[in-house]
Amino acid sequence: MVSSFYQDVSSMPQIPDQEMNSTMQQLSMLHIGEFDTVAALKELYIYVNKYRVQLFENLEEENYCRKLQLAQRLANVACVMEGEETSAC
Repeated sequence: MVSSFYQDVSSMPQIPDQEMNSTMQQLSMLHIGEFDTVAALKELYIYVNKYRVQLFENLEEENYCRKLQLAQRLANVACVMEGEETSAC
């Protein structure tokens, strides 16, 4: 059941970034006040630390991610979360 869900999702047509951003903004506004930003950031930080090597490798391998410099941006976020200056990263 779960694998068929993911297979169905992967076969759906890709939507433009602008449409995704608009939809996410609408969802965010619907649930304003229900979301604990600090808790969410903590969970993301735990996830990034756990899978740091794989995340950086994949961000460097993908052309689109390299174009957007996502690995460097993630490294900067990690430096901030660890209390380091981003210029040192």
